[in-house]
Amino acid sequence: MNEQKRKDVCCGIIAVTVVAGLLLVVVGTYIRSGGPMGARETARSNACMLNLTNIETAKQAWAKSCGVSNPAAPVAVSNLLPHLRNGVLPACPGRDQPYVVGALGDEPSCSLHGTRSEPTPRSALIKIRKGK
Repeated sequence: MNEQKRKDVCCGIIAVTVVAGLLLVVVGTYIRSGGPMGARETARSNACMLNLTNIETAKQAWAKSCGVSNPAAPVAVSNLLPHLRNGVLPACPGRDQPYVVGALGDEPSCSLHGTRSEPTPRSALIKIRKGK
Protein backbone atom coordinates (compact mmCIF):
# COMPACT_ATOMS: atom_id res chain seq x y z
CA MET A 1 0.00 0.00 0.00
CA ASN A 2 2.89 2.34 0.75
CA GLU A 3 4.17 2.00 -2.81
CA GLN A 4 0.71 2.74 -4.22
CA LYS A 5 0.56 5.98 -2.20
CA ARG A 6 3.95 6.97 -3.58
CA LYS A 7 2.76 6.42 -7.14
CA ASP A 8 -0.40 8.45 -6.50
CA VAL A 9 1.59 11.33 -5.00
CA CYS A 10 4.03 11.24 -7.91
CA CYS A 11 1.18 11.34 -10.46
CA GLY A 12 -0.42 14.21 -8.53
CA ILE A 13 2.80 16.22 -8.57
CA ILE A 14 3.22 15.63 -12.32
CA ALA A 15 -0.38 16.70 -12.99
CA VAL A 16 -0.01 19.89 -10.92
CA THR A 17 3.28 20.71 -12.67
CA VAL A 18 1.73 20.27 -16.12
CA VAL A 19 -1.28 22.43 -15.25
CA ALA A 20 0.97 25.14 -13.75
CA GLY A 21 3.16 25.12 -16.86
CA LEU A 22 0.17 25.49 -19.18
CA LEU A 23 -1.17 28.31 -17.02
CA LEU A 24 2.18 30.11 -17.20
CA VAL A 25 2.18 29.85 -21.00
CA VAL A 26 -1.36 31.23 -21.25
CA VAL A 27 -0.73 34.08 -18.81
CA GLY A 28 2.58 34.95 -20.48
CA THR A 29 0.96 35.11 -23.91
CA TYR A 30 -1.85 37.26 -22.53
CA ILE A 31 0.57 39.72 -20.93
CA ARG A 32 2.79 39.96 -24.02
CA SER A 33 -0.22 40.71 -26.21
CA GLY A 34 -1.05 43.73 -24.06
CA GLY A 35 -3.95 42.16 -22.23
CA PRO A 36 -7.50 42.41 -23.52
CA MET A 37 -6.84 45.82 -25.05
CA GLY A 38 -3.88 44.51 -27.05
CA ALA A 39 -5.77 41.53 -28.44
CA ARG A 40 -8.75 43.67 -29.45
CA GLU A 41 -6.59 46.32 -31.05
CA THR A 42 -4.64 43.71 -32.97
CA ALA A 43 -7.90 42.30 -34.33
CA ARG A 44 -9.13 45.80 -35.29
CA SER A 45 -5.82 46.63 -36.94
CA ASN A 46 -5.86 43.38 -38.94
CA ALA A 47 -9.44 44.05 -40.07
CA CYS A 48 -8.49 47.60 -41.04
CA MET A 49 -5.52 46.40 -43.11
CA LEU A 50 -7.81 43.91 -44.88
CA ASN A 51 -10.26 46.73 -45.65
CA LEU A 52 -7.41 48.84 -47.06
CA THR A 53 -6.37 45.91 -49.25
CA ASN A 54 -9.95 45.57 -50.52
CA ILE A 55 -10.11 49.28 -51.33
CA GLU A 56 -6.80 49.12 -53.20
CA THR A 57 -8.04 46.11 -55.16
CA ALA A 58 -11.26 47.96 -56.02
CA LYS A 59 -9.23 50.97 -57.22
CA GLN A 60 -7.18 48.75 -59.51
CA ALA A 61 -10.31 46.99 -60.81
CA TRP A 62 -11.97 50.36 -61.52
CA ALA A 63 -8.86 51.64 -63.32
CA LYS A 64 -8.67 48.50 -65.44
CA SER A 65 -12.37 48.55 -66.34
CA CYS A 66 -12.24 52.24 -67.29
CA GLY A 67 -8.82 52.15 -68.97
CA VAL A 68 -7.32 54.68 -66.54
CA SER A 69 -3.56 54.43 -66.13
CA ASN A 70 -2.57 57.88 -64.80
CA PRO A 71 -1.44 57.43 -61.16
CA ALA A 72 -2.53 61.00 -60.36
CA ALA A 73 -6.10 60.31 -61.52
CA PRO A 74 -8.59 61.06 -58.74
CA VAL A 75 -10.76 58.17 -57.68
CA ALA A 76 -14.32 58.89 -56.58
CA VAL A 77 -15.80 56.61 -53.95
CA SER A 78 -18.88 56.14 -56.12
CA ASN A 79 -16.65 54.61 -58.83
CA LEU A 80 -15.38 52.01 -56.36
CA LEU A 81 -18.72 50.83 -55.00
CA PRO A 82 -19.43 48.33 -57.81
CA HIS A 83 -16.03 46.72 -57.11
CA LEU A 84 -16.51 46.45 -53.32
CA ARG A 85 -18.33 43.78 -51.35
CA ASN A 86 -22.03 44.63 -50.99
CA GLY A 87 -21.38 47.88 -52.87
CA VAL A 88 -20.39 49.67 -49.65
CA LEU A 89 -17.13 51.41 -48.74
CA PRO A 90 -16.03 49.83 -45.44
CA ALA A 91 -15.29 51.93 -42.37
CA CYS A 92 -12.39 51.46 -39.96
CA PRO A 93 -13.42 49.02 -37.22
CA GLY A 94 -11.38 51.04 -34.73
CA ARG A 95 -13.35 54.28 -34.97
CA ASP A 96 -16.03 53.75 -37.63
CA GLN A 97 -14.47 56.52 -39.71
CA PRO A 98 -14.27 56.38 -43.50
CA TYR A 99 -10.98 55.69 -45.22
CA VAL A 100 -9.11 58.18 -47.37
CA VAL A 101 -9.20 56.65 -50.86
CA GLY A 102 -6.78 59.07 -52.55
CA ALA A 103 -5.65 59.13 -56.16
CA LEU A 104 -5.11 55.99 -58.21
CA GLY A 105 -1.37 55.87 -57.43
CA ASP A 106 -1.82 56.60 -53.70
CA GLU A 107 -2.39 53.97 -51.06
CA PRO A 108 -5.71 54.22 -49.26
CA SER A 109 -5.21 55.21 -45.63
CA CYS A 110 -6.88 55.17 -42.24
CA SER A 111 -6.68 58.06 -39.80
CA LEU A 112 -6.06 55.61 -36.95
CA HIS A 113 -4.11 52.66 -38.41
CA GLY A 114 -2.13 54.37 -41.20
CA THR A 115 -1.52 52.57 -44.50
CA ARG A 116 -0.64 48.99 -45.40
CA SER A 117 2.99 49.92 -46.07
CA GLU A 118 3.31 52.14 -42.95
CA PRO A 119 0.91 50.90 -40.28
CA THR A 120 0.69 52.61 -36.90
CA PRO A 121 2.61 50.58 -34.28
CA ARG A 122 0.40 48.49 -32.00
CA SER A 123 1.81 50.09 -28.83
CA ALA A 124 0.71 53.52 -30.07
CA LEU A 125 -2.76 52.18 -30.89
CA ILE A 126 -3.16 50.82 -27.36
CA LYS A 127 -2.22 54.22 -25.93
CA ILE A 128 -4.70 55.94 -28.26
CA ARG A 129 -7.44 53.56 -27.12
CA LYS A 130 -6.66 54.15 -23.45
CA GLY A 131 -6.72 57.91 -24.05
CA LYS A 132 -3.09 58.57 -23.10
